[in-house]
Amino acid sequence: MSDTILKCQGISKAFPGILALDSVDFELRRGEVHALCGENGAGKSTLIKIITGLYAKDSGSILYNGSEVKLKTVQEYRKAGISLIPQEIHLAQELTVAENISMSNYPRTKIGAVDWEKMYAVAAELQEKIGFGQDAFTPKSIVRNLSMGHQQLVEIMKAIATDSNVIAFDEPTSSLSDDETEQLFSLIRDLTAKGISIIYVSHRLAEIFRICDRVTVFKDGKYVGTKNINEVRIDTVVSMMVGRELTQFARGTSYVQRDKTAIEVENLYWRKKLKGISFKLHRGEILGLFGIIGSGRTETARILFGLEKDFTGTIKLNGKKQESLTPAKSVMNRLSFITEDRRGEGLSLGSSVKWNISMPFIKAVSGFFSFINHKKEHAIAGGLIQKLRIKVPTMDTPASSLSGGNQQKLVIAKWLGAESEIMIFDEPTRGIDVGAKAEIYKLIDDLASQGRSIILISSELPEIMALSDRILVFRDGEINAELTDVKSLTEEQILHFAIMKTKRSNDLCS
Repeated sequence: MSDTILKCQGISKAFPGILALDSVDFELRRGEVHALCGENGAGKSTLIKIITGLYAKDSGSILYNGSEVKLKTVQEYRKAGISLIPQEIHLAQELTVAENISMSNYPRTKIGAVDWEKMYAVAAELQEKIGFGQDAFTPKSIVRNLSMGHQQLVEIMKAIATDSNVIAFDEPTSSLSDDETEQLFSLIRDLTAKGISIIYVSHRLAEIFRICDRVTVFKDGKYVGTKNINEVRIDTVVSMMVGRELTQFARGTSYVQRDKTAIEVENLYWRKKLKGISFKLHRGEILGLFGIIGSGRTETARILFGLEKDFTGTIKLNGKKQESLTPAKSVMNRLSFITEDRRGEGLSLGSSVKWNISMPFIKAVSGFFSFINHKKEHAIAGGLIQKLRIKVPTMDTPASSLSGGNQQKLVIAKWLGAESEIMIFDEPTRGIDVGAKAEIYKLIDDLASQGRSIILISSELPEIMALSDRILVFRDGEINAELTDVKSLTEEQILHFAIMKTKRSNDLCS
């Protein structure tokens, strides 16, 4: 039997105005973890969607177990043993965890009815087997009530429930905590030990060097090369990806105006998930919020923007107490929220790139009788596309056709166009390649230098540490520590406060 389980030769795929893949090659061996790397729009996700049946290739051939693949649907690919764990959540939100896992093959009783007891038992057994989320959800939990991270765990369970020989992971750790990431790595090792082959797409190069055996790099839809992980360094892979050297981002100046307060929060409580949150955000400050999934960071941000109701406590914007909060009022107050759920909340996927950018400030480009000044709208949108280097053929292209990283840039672009003074970034570089990350970091630093106030929520400690003037560490719905001397801290020290119940306050709310 050949050592190669999957072989792609000369694969091409075009979308309107974009050649996503230009005659690329890829080979996957049995029992290996093979990374796919490249900048946003390089073609990584397009290839794995072709390999798993979501897209049809325009040309080229795919050999699976030595035979040419002639399958047509995702279901046929899954039955053949090829599965995809997508970056974006594709679950039935109103159904239970167990129903989502068994959706393609519900267990049946002798009379043909759904065997609910067996379905829940299968889900519970799978959840225990892989060691994910036992304290966070049960097989009977409704998916819409789960966090993005836990929904991603359900996606993983759903794929592993089928007897797959090849599993493609597209940014699998983008919504996972550090502990959950370690559990995923352990699971991947178990799978490869059984001879299962893994395609691993991630922008987190440190992960790739921990978990992968080989790495293949794409650039602008073309094949660059394949290397054994133990024979290359991270900077070599980066150079292959972007065609240039990248220096590590480091802020040189702090722009905090401590005499000017942009946001003040006092004793914020919400649905037993927030337990007395209090802090201040100053003008020109980048305030980092760190914590494991479910610690309360995102919930706090959603309340500030007016997306969640029924909270108690006091919220002041620019010194003015807010009696009620709604997204519309937030936009009027020049407060923006760059959500981590770009597809579900951040974008209108069926609308054009131009419309998505101009939505928050459409009144500003409208004249008499609310007629839109299309020339002005076009100029603003075009400038932001160029500034953020969003790869798109035209401004009339639907947002749904952009790569994940370019969709993320699009979410940021629309709030820059609204000229927000207070900006909440929730996982702003999730799914962003290393080159674009450096651009986003510089952008956030530039915004602070202009006197804008930034709340930065991130699960990546190097990101939080590189950008933040202060760090609030959340744990179990509380601020467990406020860390002011960021440059002297280590990742281990910050992580300690996210895990251990050890209150530390350096002039909390100062």
